[in-house]
Amino acid sequence: MCQMCSQLFRRSSICVHSELICNYCFDRENLQNKANWISLTPSKLAAFGFSDLLNKTLRVAQRKNLPQALKTYGSVPCRLDYNTYGSVGPVRRPEMKIADDEKDEDDEEEDDEKVPLSVFLRANRHRVDDAVYHCRNHLTQAYKEENRRGLLVFDANDN
Repeated sequence: MCQMCSQLFRRSSICVHSELICNYCFDRENLQNKANWISLTPSKLAAFGFSDLLNKTLRVAQRKNLPQALKTYGSVPCRLDYNTYGSVGPVRRPEMKIADDEKDEDDEEEDDEKVPLSVFLRANRHRVDDAVYHCRNHLTQAYKEENRRGLLVFDANDN
């Protein structure tokens, strides 16, 4: 039984992000939250950055729950990884992990393979800049077509 709408639902309708609610209620709550929407004004578009991209992107349980009035203005691949670029090309280092700023008291062994966050962000700087640039362009296109708010939706099939 869904904790929000008190309706019984099939096992296939359980939201993978929260097993206590159905897909429809999960998506409805995300869409009703005004903090998830991007105001399409020139000042907001000029200030759009990576933090907005991370904070405003929604994960929906089912795309069919999105309002039909929403229009798609494009998609932007945003993949961050541990590739470091050398003179030959990308060098894959799958054993590297991001180091937390604070020490984890549960972690007793010292891990020499952890990468400081600044190094990780520096390695992905161009990917981040490209993603923000393309998102800003799509949002600007939506603004030029007289839309006043936008929504960024994460699509697991594309990433």
